[in-house]
Amino acid sequence: MERGTFPDEAVRGFLSGLVAVKLDVDSGEGRTLRARFAGSGGVPAFALLDPSGAVVLRAVGGREPGPFVEMLEGALRARRKETEEERARRAVEEHFHAGRFGDAIAAAEAYLARHAEHAGDVGMLRGRARFARDRTLEPELERRIREGIAVWDTPYPGDTLGARVRSFFGRPVPEEECDRWVAAQNAALDDLGRVGEPAVELLLRSVFGGPRRRADRCGAALARVASPRARPILLAWARDRTLPAFTREAAVSALAGYADAALAETFLASVADGRESVRVRREAAYALKTTLMSAGGASNERLAPSLLAAIAVERDLDVLSELMQTLYSLPVRYDLDRLLPLLDDTRDTGFDTRICDYAASNLLERLGKRLEGCEAWTPEVMAFLRERYEREKPHLAWDETRRIWARAR
Repeated sequence: MERGTFPDEAVRGFLSGLVAVKLDVDSGEGRTLRARFAGSGGVPAFALLDPSGAVVLRAVGGREPGPFVEMLEGALRARRKETEEERARRAVEEHFHAGRFGDAIAAAEAYLARHAEHAGDVGMLRGRARFARDRTLEPELERRIREGIAVWDTPYPGDTLGARVRSFFGRPVPEEECDRWVAAQNAALDDLGRVGEPAVELLLRSVFGGPRRRADRCGAALARVASPRARPILLAWARDRTLPAFTREAAVSALAGYADAALAETFLASVADGRESVRVRREAAYALKTTLMSAGGASNERLAPSLLAAIAVERDLDVLSELMQTLYSLPVRYDLDRLLPLLDDTRDTGFDTRICDYAASNLLERLGKRLEGCEAWTPEVMAFLRERYEREKPHLAWDETRRIWARAR
């Protein structure tokens, strides 16, 4: 770059319109500024800043003169298209995510002093920064959180008594009204997920106090936030049988957002608890599946016996379907004979998938023979698979590298 790119006439001409600063990344000040503006990585590293100090572009690696100028010009063109609010929001976000909460508050207030009527996300980000720094919830942000939660108390347009009666006489709820309801519900969930930590306390209150519809949606919002301070509270509620079932269900839903394999045993315990409500057990089965699929399964071999035991006695088809999908996703060693009784279970779990289809797919997967998008298994194919497995079984050994049962060499 020093010998070929920076001396180039086109590069020098372009940089003449900017304030160019060269830093020694081996010096103390250079390391500090690089960490703040250019991030970590190799050298050379570049950062393009706007007058507010917000990073417009980060890049690592040398470039020829032409591509270097094109990179900078492209970043500036995209920057010019941003609105003033977008630029302010990005500057506040840069400060916030770097832990510079005071700078984030100052940048937000500088914008809001000029455009108080268009606070938008800039005001929300200021509230997040102030909460992170002072643990103070701004009134404006609290109002935004409460309004978002209140959206979930609105019943589905077709579920009200009046709507159902009118539908009997050929006056169903217009489809556009239903679409608007769905959009409002999802927008509230997205917004509270962006608000993050400042919303946690009010979300927890609704999970605990209900009603069911609100608790369910607040649990989904808490899953988006995955707050460290909410986790022990949610864990205690998920295990507390004295609480309403809707609270336990929402707590389990929220815990699924942490994608932490350490929670798998809690979910499996809820699934296996025959005294637990079926709604909680279904939510726990789904949480178990999504958690283990997100975290990777090889480290969860100890769960396989408990999971197989739960599958063997489960009668609810929704729960059983989730458990079979969970087992399929785990590349762990277990006794494949446990799948054989399930090859005879022809109950339909929905979407034209039977328990025996899940069992056959699991058996093939653990034998290292995956099928993609196959139709339902016929009795003849099922019998052939069973016969082939019984014939191969004496020669199978666990292959730790491929995480399958394979014919011993």
